[in-house]
Amino acid sequence: MAKHRKFIRDLIDRLGAVIANPLPADRPLFCFEEVCPGGGKTRITGVIADHFPSLKIGVVVPRISLMEQTAQAMKEHFNIDLREVSGNAESTDPSRGGRGWITTYNTIANDPDQWMAEIHRHPYFLNFDEGHHMKVYLDGTMNPFASACEPLIRLSRVVNIMTGTVTTSDRKSTRLNSSHLVISYAVFCLKK
Repeated sequence: MAKHRKFIRDLIDRLGAVIANPLPADRPLFCFEEVCPGGGKTRITGVIADHFPSLKIGVVVPRISLMEQTAQAMKEHFNIDLREVSGNAESTDPSRGGRGWITTYNTIANDPDQWMAEIHRHPYFLNFDEGHHMKVYLDGTMNPFASACEPLIRLSRVVNIMTGTVTTSDRKSTRLNSSHLVISYAVFCLKK
């Protein structure tokens, strides 16, 4: 694990050298990684969260089963508590005063205005696990997950999208927007 952390920290340090400190207000730092299954996605999230301690953390995953798994790993490896939010967040503060939250793409898409309000309240590091669920069609239209998440991405300070599937057979792909401050593409296959 120490080797993985050093590799990721070195990557983040190189990205950090490109931007001013503090982060510019007009565009987020944007990272995109292709990570093989079992490649240490939670560790990447934790290292980035450690690097930006002043930012709230929002983690979006495709399935409820991954919420608990990711929340446990963040607590165990980085001592970061993430509140699990499924369905309606039932609050104007999804993290309930803590460092952050973890939810699903469905939850974001069911009430995008609530999540926009949260991103307006606090500076955020948003992490999207299996980002290929945010589909953009060749004609530029987006599926509900991409439509709900794109405004959150634009307003966040740091965005990390991880996937093992960059393109899919249905001719859709994960969106990379050239207006982001830094687009870093890295391929990880880390052993646990």
